[in-house]
Amino acid sequence: MSSADVDRFYAALTTLLRNYQFRDRDRQTICGISVTQCYALEFIVNERHLTISQIAERLVLNKSNASRVVDALEVAGLVSRERDPSNHRARLISATASGRRLHSTITRDLKRDYKKILSDFPASFVRDAGTLLESIAERAARPRDSAPVAPTTPTSPANSRRRSNART
Repeated sequence: MSSADVDRFYAALTTLLRNYQFRDRDRQTICGISVTQCYALEFIVNERHLTISQIAERLVLNKSNASRVVDALEVAGLVSRERDPSNHRARLISATASGRRLHSTITRDLKRDYKKILSDFPASFVRDAGTLLESIAERAARPRDSAPVAPTTPTSPANSRRRSNART
């Protein structure tokens, strides 16, 4: 693999991710909830019952921010909380019927968009692209050996700047 291949891949993937991030930001007014809330709802629908800690972990947020995300979903009637029978202090978050319907609508609309994007490509190419993306996603989720250990809770940019300035 050449340096030019890596450069081309970098440019294409960066552009793709940027386009989808901006598209998702615009899309939040269509479904009425934020992108983060959409991701939280997807985890909840797919995994049926999650705690705030589990949602925070999946969204890479601290528990208080994850709690605010879930609070907004609960106010919108998209999720409900119930006591965890195995731990009386914990609450299990589940999608309501409205939450499952909204998730289904969002998923259906996104798949429709992807089908349009992929329609001009041969089926074998689409299958291979799917395999490639699955592999890239799996590898990207693994921690890099050379990367510094990440903090257990995300920090805001302001906190990062403060820490950086304190070191100098």
